[in-house]
Amino acid sequence: MGSMISDMHHTKSSIIANVLSSLPQRVVWRYSGVVPENIGTNIKIMDWIPQNDLMGHKNTKLFITHGGLIQN
Repeated sequence: MGSMISDMHHTKSSIIANVLSSLPQRVVWRYSGVVPENIGTNIKIMDWIPQNDLMGHKNTKLFITHGGLIQN
């Protein structure tokens, strides 16, 4: 989740933080909103990430994206 979701309501970011915190893996989350209070120790929040470097890193196992903005 990146630049399109920087103004997410705190209840939604808290839910996402809760789910990500329950994972056994380390997570890199691109997020520039208010950091949820329930952020896990396995989560690294960054304002910006070089996407190609992250996807090309040998330890990256999964990359989740919002897929872009749909205009009607």
